[in-house]
Amino acid sequence: MICGDARRVIPTLAPDSVKLVVTSPPYWTILHKEDHKAKQERRSHGLDTRYSTDSADLGNIETYPAFLTALADTLALTRACVTAGGHLAVIVGDFRQKSKYVMLHADIAREMEARGFTLKGIVILYQSHKRVFPYGFPYSYVPNLHHQYIVLLAK
Repeated sequence: MICGDARRVIPTLAPDSVKLVVTSPPYWTILHKEDHKAKQERRSHGLDTRYSTDSADLGNIETYPAFLTALADTLALTRACVTAGGHLAVIVGDFRQKSKYVMLHADIAREMEARGFTLKGIVILYQSHKRVFPYGFPYSYVPNLHHQYIVLLAK
């Protein structure tokens, strides 16, 4: 396992030396939310409400398009060190930004295919420990998100 800024670490790896990269990148600015769920699930348990305060942190990029480009460019760095036929597994969850549903997993798959990777499949991780909230009730239906995706890509 290698911890660090991927933009600095990946270029130091030997070409064609890695068979599998597994990562769970920031979900844009999702930790910055100030809603009841953040208070109940994060603050009350002493968990972070920001990835960091570092301006270089992908989780602090202001706009979604800029975040998505920076994330995909960072993930694309792995092409040099991943062996032919090797894989990149990106663990992410979709999310809501105000009233908009953001399909982060689909956006990542599309961006990585544009950068030369091949989408091999999607695995859904069901998170049964998450609480059910009656979002929108009684005015509208907003389903809970109780899963994440593993976006499986091949070089």
